Amino acid sequence: MARRANLYDEGFVLFDAMRTLNGDLLHRDFYTPYGPGQYFIIAGLFKFFGASVLVERCWDALVRCASAIFVFTSVDRLS
Repeated sequence: MARRANLYDEGFVLFDAMRTLNGDLLHRDFYTPYGPGQYFIIAGLFKFFGASVLVERCWDALVRCASAIFVFTSVDRLS
């Protein structure tokens, strides 16, 4: 994983999660092409753990690991 934050995808997620944490609402106060669930989850994590790139990257790693486990178990059961 790169040490610097990706300013396009990761930057939008971090900035919009901070906006959500500060009370802005998706599609009313700002536009984003991503789904709303991610912003609310990350905003909640920011509220609990503090706002940092590390918190978002840990969440991202957890989601990626869970996705890989889900795909592996699904393929294992179906094959």
